[in-house]
Amino acid sequence: MLGLVAAAAVVGGLPAEAMPAVVAIASGGHIGCTGTLVAPRVVLTAAHCVADGLEVGIGRAADLRDARWIDVLFAARHPRFDPATHADDVAVLVLAAPAPAWVTPIALAVARLPGAVTVVGFGHADPEGGDAHLRRLGTARVTAFDGDQLVLAPAPALPCFGDSGGAVMIETAMGLQVIGIITGGDAGCASGARAYRVDAHEATIAPVVAAATLGTVAAGAWCIDDASCASGTCWSPPDAPERGYCAPTCPTDAACGPGMACDGGACRWPLPSPGAFGGACSADIACGGAHQCLASADDPAPRCTRRCFDDGLACPQDGECAPAAEAGSSVCVAPTRGCDAGGGGTMWPMAALLALVRRRRRV
Repeated sequence: MLGLVAAAAVVGGLPAEAMPAVVAIASGGHIGCTGTLVAPRVVLTAAHCVADGLEVGIGRAADLRDARWIDVLFAARHPRFDPATHADDVAVLVLAAPAPAWVTPIALAVARLPGAVTVVGFGHADPEGGDAHLRRLGTARVTAFDGDQLVLAPAPALPCFGDSGGAVMIETAMGLQVIGIITGGDAGCASGARAYRVDAHEATIAPVVAAATLGTVAAGAWCIDDASCASGTCWSPPDAPERGYCAPTCPTDAACGPGMACDGGACRWPLPSPGAFGGACSADIACGGAHQCLASADDPAPRCTRRCFDDGLACPQDGECAPAAEAGSSVCVAPTRGCDAGGGGTMWPMAALLALVRRRRRV
């Protein structure tokens, strides 16, 4: 995205009254971005839209006069988001409460061949920013697929300032569905824009949606808060406070799931916890901090770790740089337990509440 500016309102579009699942995102009393409700309390947007104190405005009217504003409880940027280039400019927001029942989330779809698409956002139709924020809808055209991005041209509409994080949609047999997240365009909002494909970023989006679904998260699985868990509470282990998991109450080990044990009356994973350095994982987004989900040559099970090089980059917790399962690269591993972080499988006592991810907004 180098050389592009943050996209905003749909130039050449019309006010959209009947699309409440496309929402406004505000911070500090200012509407700066757009998002799309894809589950009752999950919103897709651009990673550069993530800021402190985010709230989401959901309303039927294009001008948000009847909007309900809901705080953002948790925000997860793509683990490899680069604010300088907008690489992997994808984020998932979890709301503190579900959207109103009259809002139907919009499903995700696989990007198809180049052609006409619908773009929706809360940006300015004037590139100078002199008009009001309205939810606008227009038709653009996908001219090319550039890896995990869509290249957009006006037909006649195009995203502009404030539409960052907004939706690129296609018509399907089940109605409009989201294929892209608007991330940037030219300064005049006239010649072109770009969006990240949602199908190419399923590994980032799907785990957060699952962790935020009310009352469905199984024992030991990643959860956002207590309301996510089918039973028990969402417990934050001290070695991975940003990645809590559901911990049901238990009388004995037999009452817990495979691999878990009853500790202090609740089911716990042995150390390292999921999301911690050396912990089991299925995708980068499930790892806390700067970790990625990778396997070493000696341990085929993916674990939360990081890449390392021969330039003296220190590995966490006295880990060592060793060959990765992927040829030609290396990952950090603990010196005595493969990719594990040590700890011998002991249990930790109950500690911190779930740490909420808060990031500074890119300007």
